[in-house]
Amino acid sequence: MQAAFAAGKPFALAVTGTSMSPLLRDQRDAVFLVSPQMRPPKRNDILLFKRQDALILHRILSVKKDGAFVVNGDAQTWCERVQPEQVLAVAAAILRKGKRIPCDSAGYRFLSTCWRKTRRFRPLLHRMRLFFRPKENEVS
Repeated sequence: MQAAFAAGKPFALAVTGTSMSPLLRDQRDAVFLVSPQMRPPKRNDILLFKRQDALILHRILSVKKDGAFVVNGDAQTWCERVQPEQVLAVAAAILRKGKRIPCDSAGYRFLSTCWRKTRRFRPLLHRMRLFFRPKENEVS
């Protein structure tokens, strides 16, 4: 990743895990990451940061006066604080089913902003999704 950044190129990273669902899907999507110096992080951006020995992709909910970021996974309701020195990269685009989606496109920004505003209601939305999901033994 650092070699790509030094050459001024993005680094592609496959999404693993479910914390960023539904906007990023496990094993289906990838993100194109750039250095935070190339794309300064701002609200609604997706950060790659280091938490102890793990690398985490989460969305910025807000930026504090001291420069820290309040982040949360799209599938989660809790938040955490990330210091600027923990930030390794910022997502510039998403690769989904062979299509590149810039993170600064109007459509993506609108969708991610709408989803970000559902944070308090996500448990209810999840239960509703499970309730309305077709049962395995139902015939369509």
